[in-house]
Amino acid sequence: MLLQLCIIDDSRPWLFSLIILCVHVRVSLQFGQGAPGSKCADMLPSHGSTFAQRDASPYTVKVSSTTYKAGDQITVTISGRAEFRGFLLVAKQIDGTPVGSFVSTETGSRVISCTHGGQALTHTSKNLKSRVITQWTAPDIAVGNIVLIATVVADYTEFWVNIKSFDISPTKKINTTTSTTTTSTTTTTTSRPIVTPIVTQGRRKLPFVRVSPVTTPQTTTVNTVDEVEVVQWNNILMDNDCGTVKGCFTDCSNNLCNFLVTWRDVGDHVDFEIHGRGKLDSWIAIAFSSDTKMGDDSVVDCIGNGGVIQIKQSYNSPNYDNRPVKSPTLGLTNTRWEYKDGIIHCGFSRQKRVQGDTHIFDLEQDWYIMYGEGPSRLGFVKDMHTKIPAVSQIKADLQSLQIIGGETKQYPLVKAHGSLMIIAWVMLAGIGILTARYYKSVWSTKTFMKQKIWFQVHRATMVSCFVLTAIAFIIIFVESGGYSNIPKREGYQYLQAHPVLGIIVTILCVSNPIMTLFRPHPGTKYRPIFNWAHWAVGMSGYILSAICICFGFQLKKSGTPDYAVNIMIGYVVYIIVIDIAMELIDCYGRRKDSENIHTMEMTAPGLGLNTDVQNGGSAQQIGKNETNRMDSLVKQYILIGHIAVTGAFALVLVLVVSLH
Repeated sequence: MLLQLCIIDDSRPWLFSLIILCVHVRVSLQFGQGAPGSKCADMLPSHGSTFAQRDASPYTVKVSSTTYKAGDQITVTISGRAEFRGFLLVAKQIDGTPVGSFVSTETGSRVISCTHGGQALTHTSKNLKSRVITQWTAPDIAVGNIVLIATVVADYTEFWVNIKSFDISPTKKINTTTSTTTTSTTTTTTSRPIVTPIVTQGRRKLPFVRVSPVTTPQTTTVNTVDEVEVVQWNNILMDNDCGTVKGCFTDCSNNLCNFLVTWRDVGDHVDFEIHGRGKLDSWIAIAFSSDTKMGDDSVVDCIGNGGVIQIKQSYNSPNYDNRPVKSPTLGLTNTRWEYKDGIIHCGFSRQKRVQGDTHIFDLEQDWYIMYGEGPSRLGFVKDMHTKIPAVSQIKADLQSLQIIGGETKQYPLVKAHGSLMIIAWVMLAGIGILTARYYKSVWSTKTFMKQKIWFQVHRATMVSCFVLTAIAFIIIFVESGGYSNIPKREGYQYLQAHPVLGIIVTILCVSNPIMTLFRPHPGTKYRPIFNWAHWAVGMSGYILSAICICFGFQLKKSGTPDYAVNIMIGYVVYIIVIDIAMELIDCYGRRKDSENIHTMEMTAPGLGLNTDVQNGGSAQQIGKNETNRMDSLVKQYILIGHIAVTGAFALVLVLVVSLH
């Protein structure tokens, strides 16, 4: 035919022009009048390229409600980052059957009947559009989950198919039975109808009873039951299709969830939906991992910022740093998102095998799934997660319909490390340092096992502190598999100093008992130098331990609430107060010593004092003994209270660490 056209072109040029004109008119009609009903199945245009775009769609399909009941009208919006010329919109059941009906609410669109039943909406002109808004009416009976699917045509050869909304689930109803309410009154009253709803969460049908006004003493029995629909959009409900149509990973309890991740095998892709709580300037994400620990994970992020949510991929390195992959949208199609009433809804299709980036994992393999959430900042940058990510209890087969429970990973060794350090430095070191500084004079003449009592208390507490610190040090190295790399967290970069401070504290703790092996004898030349060095090393370790513990409370693996730092600050304030109090007591004691000595030295001879006192030889000693007896009693009571207070602080902090 083409050969004949070429041959006759010179003799009948008008015929060739007519053929070209007819072809152009035919194509224009096909493009301009929208899709026919036969296209509801494959949704592919009948013009231009037969291959849809494989990159992420710049268009989305959004619905005004993710639940429906029979006859509900739901607003559907097609929009995107760029204008478009044509579209085809169909509501389908999970098996692909068109369902429901459309109402064309604006010019430029029309309703068509699909060949095998149901309706669709398509364009009537090829004019550029920025969005399309229509009303979809649910069928007369609930038919399970429904999804709105669109094909959007940007121009003659560029189009995207299989652009999906979030699933729309049928509203669950609570079965109600007629109830009887009996009221007794003894005075004439007039009351408004009393409503007593059953308080539930989620979208529910709830019964209430209307009680009629009462004018005389009587017993009134009311058997009327109405239903009122209570909608609370800030709940994530379990998907009814989990286990039958979709695989699911969630922490749902009684159908209420903190997060929900679903997937559906669609050939060479897996279609995911993620639902999580958060502000619009926050992120939710899932990660695929070979184990239950963070590090070496393939991540898909939904990051909100400035009223927009971006869906892209990143990678958790073995050092826990999260960084974007080379092509963040490689292998992602049919991206969609919605933010409503504190819930982020994020959907996308991920190609199972992605070539060119080893940090985007093969979804034909089984992986542990992690779910995380946290704040974001300008430029769609993720900050550190606010909670320890939930991890699937088993590896997920993304070609199956598993329902997998999620649980927040626990770190018992981290908690053991923290608890031992608290006992060592909050209680034991607090007691040991106080006795060494202020109790040498309290039991100056008393011994226990041939050593002074203050020294035995100091040695016992500090040796115990050393042992617990060493155990805690070993535990955390076992947990981390070596030196612990703390992930960088915006505004909390100082937390990366925690392992460094911990190592320094441990070195100081080990150094002090080693130093005592070379302690000079009392009264020798180097004894004062040893005393100052011993004091400096001990106090440095004590101060740094408090800072290190506060940093540890803010690390996500510890799982401790924010108020744990406030408790530790309260402990530090207490130590400062008790230290000042003990200094004042010592100062007062020295002053009383001086006054007693002065009084005895000024006593006239012949008043019954012995010659030693009269000549002042032992007046100083007697004055000191008099003061020491009083100070010793006060200090002993203070020590008992100090042991109780430091023990209470340690106990509370250990419970906070262990139980959260």
